[in-house]
Amino acid sequence: MVPLTRGQNSSRKREVGRIENIMEYQNRIKEHLEHPKELSDDEIRSAAAEIFADLTECFAVVGYSKGSGRKFALKFVENQLCDDALEPLSETIIHWLNLNRCLQPKDADENK
Repeated sequence: MVPLTRGQNSSRKREVGRIENIMEYQNRIKEHLEHPKELSDDEIRSAAAEIFADLTECFAVVGYSKGSGRKFALKFVENQLCDDALEPLSETIIHWLNLNRCLQPKDADENK
């Protein structure tokens, strides 16, 4: 066995580091691909409130639920002024929520 020179040794360490990073990334992807428990609307609302309620008087949260991929949109307001402040987002959020319905073929709606 031939000993590695200093340059070869550091190259080997970098390569091992890269492989470890790739494996760690692949493991994180695998964890996310496993089917986690589907979150209820109440669980999503509770988590959002816990994270953001102390930071702001009003906020909107939109996303895809883990487990089901179901879209959700929540708005939290403390008063009418806050509700008015978030109003410009409403049309965009409603459009996003209904986008998948608009993109379905017409006969898919008839089969329901």
